[in-house]
Amino acid sequence: MLPDGIAVALGADAVSLVVEAHVLRTGNGQAPLDQARIQLASADTNVEAGWTAHHGIVPALRPFHVETSTDRCTMAAPFHVFLAWPHEHLLGRSFQATVTTSAGLQTLLDVPNWNVAAEAPAVLAVDIAAGDVLELTCSWLNTTDHYVLPGPKTSDEMCGLGLVVSPPLGAQLPCTPS
Repeated sequence: MLPDGIAVALGADAVSLVVEAHVLRTGNGQAPLDQARIQLASADTNVEAGWTAHHGIVPALRPFHVETSTDRCTMAAPFHVFLAWPHEHLLGRSFQATVTTSAGLQTLLDVPNWNVAAEAPAVLAVDIAAGDVLELTCSWLNTTDHYVLPGPKTSDEMCGLGLVVSPPLGAQLPCTPS
């Protein structure tokens, strides 16, 4: 949190502001992750936003195979997306996030050639309504001679989507499997 009276000034030609924050909670008595918030303000607007995430299904990745998984969930509440951050580990092959709205299918992210070293967020301005369906599709190429399972280490695999949204929704995106 910036001290009172301290702000980040953006030039008149700025089109985006990316706030990168890494949180690792290792002990008891720390604030729950769903209390993480950022406050965005300008001369004519003041928006409270928060970090939320959705994790797609990661199957057991067979040695020397390409595996693909698709996860769909229906949104329980409306929100605005400012930023989307895809996440896989070393064996990631591709990543796609779409949302089906009443107006049709919209691609949020499409990373056809995943490279964990080039993992980057995308600045968006997308409104999602309750009832819209989010779909995550991840694929992996297991180049090892052993099964790789889901998990937090880079030797494991993930299929995750982090979002900065308004209003804040909590640590996990409120949706139901579809």
